[in-house]
Amino acid sequence: MALSKRTTTFAALFRKKPPHWGLRGDPFLWNEMVQRFKLVACPSSIEGVRAVIEEAFLELTDHSMSHPDAIFVERYSHGGMSSGHVCPEFWRDTVVPMLLERQAGLFGGSGDPVE
Repeated sequence: MALSKRTTTFAALFRKKPPHWGLRGDPFLWNEMVQRFKLVACPSSIEGVRAVIEEAFLELTDHSMSHPDAIFVERYSHGGMSSGHVCPEFWRDTVVPMLLERQAGLFGGSGDPVE
């Protein structure tokens, strides 16, 4: 589904899930972010998008996205080898670039909604 100028919530960037996940806790973090951003306006700048994601990641995992190792989050633990673990590297190297690309598609890289 293509984004349009009428799609102004930050959660709209999260509509299509990544083709794969880093660890088993990543989809749960993704879903929490979707809920958190349902009523949040999408930042019009790349820096704004990055800052919002990094802040949410910190608040939801109690760790910075720059953390070097997998992060265990108890509420994401639902069974399996990496259950409850979030992969900061996956978020830095896969999720953030994907969301920045979607944001650029929404705002055309200019900060103004695409007509």
